[in-house]
Amino acid sequence: GANHTAWLSQFGRILYDFEGTYAFTGIIRREASSKFGPNNRYGIFPSAGVSWAISDEAFFPQSRKIEYIKLRVSWGINGNDEIGNWQYLPVMDYSRSYIFGGGIRTGTSPEYINNPELHWEESEQLDFAIDVSAFRGRLTGTIDYYIKTTHDLLEEAIIPGHVGNGPPVANVGTVKNSGLELSVNWRHKLKDFGYAFGINGAYNKNEMVEIANEEGVLLGADWAVAGKVTRAEEGLPLPFFYGFETDGIFQSQGEVFQHIGSTGQMLQPDAEPGDVRFVDTNGDGILNDDDRTMIGSPIPDVTIGFNGSLEYKNFDFSMFLNGAFGNEVFNGSQRHDLSFTNRTTEILDRWTPENPSNEVPR
Repeated sequence: GANHTAWLSQFGRILYDFEGTYAFTGIIRREASSKFGPNNRYGIFPSAGVSWAISDEAFFPQSRKIEYIKLRVSWGINGNDEIGNWQYLPVMDYSRSYIFGGGIRTGTSPEYINNPELHWEESEQLDFAIDVSAFRGRLTGTIDYYIKTTHDLLEEAIIPGHVGNGPPVANVGTVKNSGLELSVNWRHKLKDFGYAFGINGAYNKNEMVEIANEEGVLLGADWAVAGKVTRAEEGLPLPFFYGFETDGIFQSQGEVFQHIGSTGQMLQPDAEPGDVRFVDTNGDGILNDDDRTMIGSPIPDVTIGFNGSLEYKNFDFSMFLNGAFGNEVFNGSQRHDLSFTNRTTEILDRWTPENPSNEVPR
């Protein structure tokens, strides 16, 4: 079918600098996107930033070690229109099949529920930062604290399956990110030989602040026959892994009998030794989808990076390492709807009567 995307942008900027000590930047943008309807096509996005090179002031103590310190504060709003085209219009699907008159007929119906009230997603961010330089510029560092709040998040809304059409895209809620970023770099050169290295790290806290629907839930990714395995809820990270909480592996038939709920009935009567033991999180004495809960987050608590380089005459070498810590990883490699799947060597340590593992089920 036809496809068309267009943007229109206008902006103004004010710059002020006083002897490199005080600086101000102010920007205002007016942007339009064809992905929104005529009544919501334009967005206004201002930003401003100030800086103060405090080391230039007469009261700053003279030092041979630290020669430069700058304080920075900035605030701004950005817009996002990353959705499909024509979501505000009732686009028709001409390949619908119906049983009519004793046979299959091809008909037409809306492909999805359109939303004429769609508008820009807006991210508002406030930053506080300090830049430092020492030892004649050999050592530099930056500390940055930020608070970023995204309003009117653009996502698919939840609708009942019997509607028969695709869900509408809507402005569904607010998510907040806040954290700290740190970087330190050192560089030095001795005649023909030079070297440099740096480290950086970041801590981020992510939280779904508001969801604009009655359920207070946003559904996420599907996996094989397990259905939705990620979701968002107010007060929790966006997104988080959604599933059953486990409590080890049944080591004997006696443990299966002892795994009872609040009603006194066995929670997993069909389980056998070597099977995973699941937790009745809501305490109603029944194991079902109501017991699914947050079992982890894919968002790391901390990220760390290291870079280094060496130079000698016309030769150079550089490297970069990074890592993420504090996040969980969902293993989707074991498809329960397939008879045969590849396994890692972890399966060699699976539960058997002779190897009562509490990590890998039978």
